Amino acid sequence: VTASVSALTLTDQNSIVLAAIDVTTGGMTVTALGGTITQDASVLGDVSGAHIDDVGATSLSATGGVTLDNVFNDFDEGSTVAVSVSAGSDITLRDEDAIALGNITASGAGSDLTLTSGGNVTQGTSTAVSVAGISTINAAGFDVTLANVDGGGVGTNDLATLTGSANSYNIAEVNAITLSGVTGTAGDVDVAAAGNISVTGGTTVQATGDVSLSGADITVDASGIILADNDTSGAGDAILIGTGAVTGNASSQISGDNVTLSGASVNFLGDSITANTAGATPLVGAVSITASTGSINLDGVTTAQTSITG
Repeated sequence: VTASVSALTLTDQNSIVLAAIDVTTGGMTVTALGGTITQDASVLGDVSGAHIDDVGATSLSATGGVTLDNVFNDFDEGSTVAVSVSAGSDITLRDEDAIALGNITASGAGSDLTLTSGGNVTQGTSTAVSVAGISTINAAGFDVTLANVDGGGVGTNDLATLTGSANSYNIAEVNAITLSGVTGTAGDVDVAAAGNISVTGGTTVQATGDVSLSGADITVDASGIILADNDTSGAGDAILIGTGAVTGNASSQISGDNVTLSGASVNFLGDSITANTAGATPLVGAVSITASTGSINLDGVTTAQTSITG
């Protein structure tokens, strides 16, 4: 389908393949009742080819997946109008600049979200992102802010598993979330969850600023790493605050200018907890460990810090 119109509404009983779409004022609604929404793959990198320019709101719905990954797509050109997607399978979106998300739902079992943005990633008021599988959100040089909360202050998003790289991440999660390789290249990684937070074994959650995780149980799986102030600029603490247990499993590591571990109990059986402001020699920094109701267990852990309390 190719179109240049003021507003666009398309409905197909099966799948829809979009070519060059230029919507000048009124927004775009595309519905695939029995299949997928995709783009003409023959010109995905061609600025004159099958990309989407939509000045208004974009609404996409498919029983299958949605894949709109032309590098020149601009779903909310010249505005902050939200992009909403409902799909029964994977969702892949690419926008050449900033993108404001509306309600995003990848509902099929194991369905993933892959979002690549050339600007900030934000979300509209009272909207939520819900993904059954893995949420890969990349915004090189820009910020990802998916921090909507309900009236009780609980996050509305359900990202399941988050991975990606951006300047910073600010995430509010309604359930549990797994972090599997998340990098804040010029800011903080801040994740607040109503449920548990886990860091996948063998992966790193890192930031030039703070890495701040707050939730129920917080677990760093075997060989998982939390690394705040990864450029040793002296601007990042590692902060893990759980209403339940805070646990570091075998060969895990936590480091930052200062380190705070606070939970009902703290059990760190990993390699090291290191507080060292800006890579100083000798070590400068503080580790604060607090267990509100249970025990503190640091069996076999090497710690490097000026003080431990709790």
